Amino acid sequence: MVEIMSAAGTFGAAIAAALSVSILVLDQNLPNGLVAFVAGCWVVGSSLQVAAGAMARNCEVPDNKD
Repeated sequence: MVEIMSAAGTFGAAIAAALSVSILVLDQNLPNGLVAFVAGCWVVGSSLQVAAGAMARNCEVPDNKD
């Protein structure tokens, strides 16, 4: 579960980064809806990464000492 959340967060943040760079490089004027979409991708992606990190840190590792 943690790996999936981390991967989805990385994908969402990468989409936001790629769109942001293309907007800057191409000097585009975008409607507010698309700007909100980019911001939403970043917020959701970053939140998923933070949540996955918190879940991974709180997970107990089984002790396999025999």
